[in-house]
Amino acid sequence: MSEKDYVTPSQGIIIQKDGSFDINKLYKNISMWYFRRDYDFTEKENSNKTGSSGSEVKLILQGERKVDSYVKFHTDMVIEAFKYKEGKGKLRINVYAYLELDYENKWENNALNKFLRHIYNKVIIKSKIKSYYEAKVYEETLELSKIIKSSIGLLA
Repeated sequence: MSEKDYVTPSQGIIIQKDGSFDINKLYKNISMWYFRRDYDFTEKENSNKTGSSGSEVKLILQGERKVDSYVKFHTDMVIEAFKYKEGKGKLRINVYAYLELDYENKWENNALNKFLRHIYNKVIIKSKIKSYYEAKVYEETLELSKIIKSSIGLLA
């Protein structure tokens, strides 16, 4: 099984807003970012419950991009809007980023290969993982966070 290397905190990067926002504009800008960055984009969940105090919307979006034959970047998010009515409500977005190492499971066929993969990740390419792969996916995640903040009016 491939190995996940998270570069964001366990709760992700949290973006919150209480006030006016356009969830359709937000979705469009996020999907365009994934497209421009050559990510494969999947909408894992899209639910909308309407009540007397407004709608509750939940979106789970996942993006992945192959970097090379060993590493994939993942940038996923959970978007939740509460009491969303007439373009106003409470919004919470958690953005997660991680590397998927050995995503083709080439090192999974026996215990020796799993051990060698561990040595490969923790010793041989450790500096490349830290200084290049993690830095790059984190940089992209911060860029996506700025797009999100701009889309909901948190950045001018």
